[in-house]
Order: sequence, then C-alpha cells, then structure tokens
Amino acid sequence: MFEPEQRKTTLPTGFGGSYDQYQGDKLSLDKLLVQTPSATYFMRVSGDNAGARIENDDIVIVDKSLKPTNNDIVIAIVNENFVIRRIEFQKDKILLFKRQEQPSEILSPEDVQIWGVVTTSITQHRTFHSQHHVQE
Repeated sequence: MFEPEQRKTTLPTGFGGSYDQYQGDKLSLDKLLVQTPSATYFMRVSGDNAGARIENDDIVIVDKSLKPTNNDIVIAIVNENFVIRRIEFQKDKILLFKRQEQPSEILSPEDVQIWGVVTTSITQHRTFHSQHHVQE
C-alpha cells in the first residue's frame, strides 16, 4: 500500500511553518484506520441520507467485529437492503436515523440485522482521473 510520509505535528490552518518542521515517519493508513483487518470492509455510499457528515460517494470503513452502541453509525440490513444510519437502542426497539432528528425506522430487533459499525468516513474533495496532468 502507498505509505505517504507522516508529519510529526498538526498542520495549522493559518500561516504555517517551514517544510522541515513537518517531516516525520511514514504514515500507514491501514495501521491508522483499520483495527481488525479480517473484519474490516471499505464501502462506497450511494445517496445522501446517512447524516453524520457522510455524503453521496464517500467511502466508509466498516468493522463487523464491533458491537454497536447508541449513536454509532451502522450498516444495517432492513427489508433485505443495506442502509447506513445512526442507531439508538430503546428497550425493545431499535431506532435508525437518517439526517433528521426523528427516526426514519423504528424496528424490533428481529426486523433489523446490524451488519457492521462505521469507524471512519472518507470524503474525496478532488477526483482523480486515469491521466494526471503535470506542468513542465
């Protein structure tokens, strides 16, 4: 996997320091973002209902080994379809939320399967094409 160089300090949003001040070790996105490799999946989001700053075409990292807790973003199976939702557990019900504050689904535990917990989302701000243009 591509391992870009990791910088030792945080990057200021205003006027920054010199390049030399930010040099560091190699950064492994696998080590940073994947806790359980055998149970981790990368999925691309389709639609804009997920909430929690997850947008259409984002990539989410999903860990199937984690047990969901209140307010986690999960991949669930509802009516044989994958959905991405924020989850809340209440007594004998599971509430799934899209963007709005009211639950989009209120289900009994038998009617929903939690497939995995979203640990990370990745937003691509600039798409890459097969040909990269380099100025000479």
